[in-house]
Amino acid sequence: MTRYNDIILEIEGQIGIIKLNRPKSLNAFGGELQEEVVCAIRELNEHPDTVFTVLTGEGRFFSAGADVRSIEMLRSIIDHKKVFVLALNGPAVGGGSAWFTGSSDLVFASSSCYLQCNFSALGLVPENGSAINFAQSMGVHRANEFFMLGRKLTAQELEQWGIVNRVFDNEGFVDSVKAYLQEQLKNNDGKSMMEMKRLQNAPLRDGRMVAVLNAVDALAERFVENAPMERFAIKKKELEAQTVKIASGSILEAAAPGLGVCLTTYRRTQYHKHERNNQSAFLPRPDPSVSPFHFASMSNLAKGAIHQVRSPSQTPPTPRQAGVGVARELIALFWPAVDGAAVVALARSRLSVTAPEPGGRFAAHAAAL
Repeated sequence: MTRYNDIILEIEGQIGIIKLNRPKSLNAFGGELQEEVVCAIRELNEHPDTVFTVLTGEGRFFSAGADVRSIEMLRSIIDHKKVFVLALNGPAVGGGSAWFTGSSDLVFASSSCYLQCNFSALGLVPENGSAINFAQSMGVHRANEFFMLGRKLTAQELEQWGIVNRVFDNEGFVDSVKAYLQEQLKNNDGKSMMEMKRLQNAPLRDGRMVAVLNAVDALAERFVENAPMERFAIKKKELEAQTVKIASGSILEAAAPGLGVCLTTYRRTQYHKHERNNQSAFLPRPDPSVSPFHFASMSNLAKGAIHQVRSPSQTPPTPRQAGVGVARELIALFWPAVDGAAVVALARSRLSVTAPEPGGRFAAHAAAL
C-alpha cells in the first residue's frame, strides 16, 4: 500500500477508507492533499477485495477550499468502479461541499454537518459540474436555492432534500458508517452493487464530464469580467472593519490555510502559517520581498484570470482575450496531468506576465474561496 502524508488510507475487509488528514488547516486542499486523494482513489479502484470506497475527514471540518486540479479528482471519482461513499464528518464549505456530495453514490453526514456555498456572494459560479449533480439529487429549485442564494443546509435538511442518505450522531460517526456498510455487505452481494452502479452511471458519465468542463469555462469567464475581485474587495473591507480575531468557522478563515501568498486589492500581504492562530490571513502584512508576480495558488493561474498576458512578438491582447485564452490552454494542460509544479513551470515558460500597476486589474484574489 502506498504511503501518504496528507491523507490516511485504511482497508477493513471490503471497505476502503480515505481520510483527509489536515485538520489544523480544516482539510483545505493545499499541499499534497489533492494528488494523494486522486492516487488513493485509483489505488482502491484496482483493489481486488474492496466494494465500498469511503471519503471522510479528520477533525471537526470535512473540507474547505481547493483549486482547479480538482478536474482530475472529479474524473477519478466519476470513473471509479467501486461504490463511492462520502462520509461528511463535519461542515463543508465552498468547493469542499459541492464537488464530492453530488458525485458520490451514497452520502452520510454527522448530525453537526452543514453545507454552504457562497458562490454568488463572491461573484463565482458552482464548480466542477456540481450544479447539475445537485439538481439530479434534490431537484432544480432546491439546487438553485442552495447555489444561487447561498442557503446554509443542515444535515437534517440535506436528508429531507434527498442529497444525504442517512444522518449519524457525531460521536463515533465513522464507526457508525463502517458498521452500516458492513451490514449491507452481509445482506447484499458486492459485485452486484458495483454492477448496479455501472449500469446507472454509464449513460451519465460523458454528460458529467462535460458539465465539469463547462463549469470551469464559466468560472474563468467570471474572473475575466473581474466580478470575483470586486466582490472580494467588498468582503475584505467588511473584514478589516472587524476585530483582528475572526471566527475560525467563517468561510474566509477556512480557506486561508490553503493559500500561500495573497495579493489583495492592490496591496501585497503575506500569510505566515506560524502566525495563523486566531488571526485573519487577510489582514495587511506588507512584505517588500514579495514579487508582484506571484501566484497565490494554482487556482489563480489555471482560472486564467487573469493576469494581463502578452506575447513579446504580438500585439498585446485585451485582458478578456488573454484571460480566456490562458484559462483554456491551462485546462488542456491540466487534463492529463496532476503534477502542479510541472504545470506551473510550463505555463511560466510560455507566458509573460506584466506586473500590476496601481489601480490596474490583476488577479489578486483568494481563489480557494
